[in-house]
Amino acid sequence: MDELFPIGVGILLGILFSLRLSPLKPLWRRGLLVAVAGAAATIASGEYTVSWGFLLVDVGEVALAAWIALAVFAYLPRLIPALKRRRE
Repeated sequence: MDELFPIGVGILLGILFSLRLSPLKPLWRRGLLVAVAGAAATIASGEYTVSWGFLLVDVGEVALAAWIALAVFAYLPRLIPALKRRRE
């Protein structure tokens, strides 16, 4: 259950990144948001008491989930009209 938080936050960040909002355009800001979300996930789950190595795992999970969500939501508008054309 502890791994659902970083994945959920990563999906939300990916959706935000796919909207192409001007404050989120610089790559360093996206990276910073991913790192902060991963750190928050590590601290919220209490994994930091075992090892700070979990920080790397959680940041990676947030980054991967954000990347997948960004790819899906960037490609989805192209996919839906193609599906509608096939049905007609």
